[in-house]
Amino acid sequence: MKKLEEVLEMRTLVKLKEEMNEIEELVIVIDAINGFMVKGNLASPHIYHIVDGIADVLESTKNKKGVKKVFVQDYHSEDSTEFNVFLEHCKGDSESEIVDRLKPYVPGSLVFRKNSRNFMFAPGVIDLLFRLKNLKRVRLMGCCSDKCLGIDGAIPLINFFHELNRDVEVIVHEDLMDTYDYPGHEREMYNKISSDLMEQEGVKLVKTIGGVNNGK
Repeated sequence: MKKLEEVLEMRTLVKLKEEMNEIEELVIVIDAINGFMVKGNLASPHIYHIVDGIADVLESTKNKKGVKKVFVQDYHSEDSTEFNVFLEHCKGDSESEIVDRLKPYVPGSLVFRKNSRNFMFAPGVIDLLFRLKNLKRVRLMGCCSDKCLGIDGAIPLINFFHELNRDVEVIVHEDLMDTYDYPGHEREMYNKISSDLMEQEGVKLVKTIGGVNNGK
């Protein structure tokens, strides 16, 4: 497990350490990147529509005390074993870049890179979660609902907190997540399955309207 000191730039690390005790909420944007939303082997035309809503949430949390924004990028090595399962994608090139619409929100945010579908395994993330002693909630949005965000994201995250007996609320913005449509992978069905499984595990699903969260 890599420490934050091994992952973050010094300026970002210093600022984070100053804020550490004040952070009560993380807003995590997962894989809002070109390789899943704009271009590449795994890009889908069904996902980009969530970007404006994500931007609304990020705007509503701008300069809000106790809230820290986090971006997670799919960022594979050339020999990634995930390519044994999925077509090659997001190899640290333009596909791994955050979509242009959300780039204005990157300054001041934490950015982590993952080589698997579970964002918690991105170097530095688990160390961050351990250090945030006053964390009360984590909000998740992005893609894909049945992979990196939901099944491989929100569910492992809530189990992580249960294992440590930490009462941290895990929230998924249900209208700010989506997945791809493909033969054998029917989009609406997999979105529904993902929502049902997350809810059964204790993840709170909310609808987002103009940056305001309304419980399901």
